[in-house]
Amino acid sequence: MRRKIITLMTDFGDDHYVAQMKAVILSTCPEALIQDITHRIKAQNIRQAAYILQSTYKLFRSELVPIHLCVVDPSVGSKRKGLCIKTGHGFFIGPDNGVLYPSVSEDENFEAREIDISTHRIDGYGATFDGRDLFAPVAVFLFQGNPFEEIGPVVDEINCLDIDKFELLEGKKDIIIECKPLDIDNFGNIITNLDNNDFQKILVKYGINKIYLINGPNEIPLQLKKIYFDVPVGNLLLCQSSSGRIEISLRNGNASKRLDISLGDNIIFKLTV
Repeated sequence: MRRKIITLMTDFGDDHYVAQMKAVILSTCPEALIQDITHRIKAQNIRQAAYILQSTYKLFRSELVPIHLCVVDPSVGSKRKGLCIKTGHGFFIGPDNGVLYPSVSEDENFEAREIDISTHRIDGYGATFDGRDLFAPVAVFLFQGNPFEEIGPVVDEINCLDIDKFELLEGKKDIIIECKPLDIDNFGNIITNLDNNDFQKILVKYGINKIYLINGPNEIPLQLKKIYFDVPVGNLLLCQSSSGRIEISLRNGNASKRLDISLGDNIIFKLTV
């Protein structure tokens, strides 16, 4: 029998809600192996959650039959669907708000089902905590080897979230790229939604040799480097993040604080020849 694992990702922080979800899982299935991905998602930030899930899920080998449970759910209690999606990399459980889409869409043969509330929901707790009362029981249901087809009816379309979209404007002398931060990690590195390969193609296509970050009234020159140690301590740089995206970093410092950039802000690069 293949080993299985349940991963958890939420925006609950240090609240006791994480423990309640684990209690539901372990009370029914004490042999369950649970791995926390993170619970530090900024409250209700679907884009950040979608990025981190997409960056992490594929590192869990399919032989583990991973069951990825993601609860970042600003519309909990509404008519939005609860989803369970089967892919070649495992199962994904969460709300139909786009958070699962970047991950599951990497398998063009994914199959989505709407969770049947009448069968899988825990009764008696209200309608504000589907992570505990609906999604966690479904994770247990799958972990115990029950048929995916019994989760609920097939869903032909799910909500899509394009976390990769950026704007490129061609000027007479400059190229402007407007993108967004997907995550700001514990070190203050700003991971943008700009794929490194796409960025490199733009640099080659337009013959770019100078890169500036538009930061308020300032144009800050940035060098594209491979590693942090390629610039002196205290200097800003661009590099390829571990997830393959363009990252703004500060050698031995916090780029987010230095530049006063937060999740939800726009990031504007000016490229010149």
